[in-house]
Amino acid sequence: MLCHSFVQSDFCYGMIVPLLKDKHGDAAKIEMYRDITPSCAASKLSESVLLALFGDFLNSDDLQFGF
Repeated sequence: MLCHSFVQSDFCYGMIVPLLKDKHGDAAKIEMYRDITPSCAASKLSESVLLALFGDFLNSDDLQFGF
């Protein structure tokens, strides 16, 4: 990926999974769910390698943590 500057299109897609917030609440209400998008293992591995190689060149504002 680094040599060819190419990222597979599979890294661009995610599946949204609804999770029930409270198992004792009313599961029929839409407000009782929150959405997550789990990442694939290959994407997480690629991110770890990129951070190890180029982490010194990347910076972020502390106020943007988690966003």
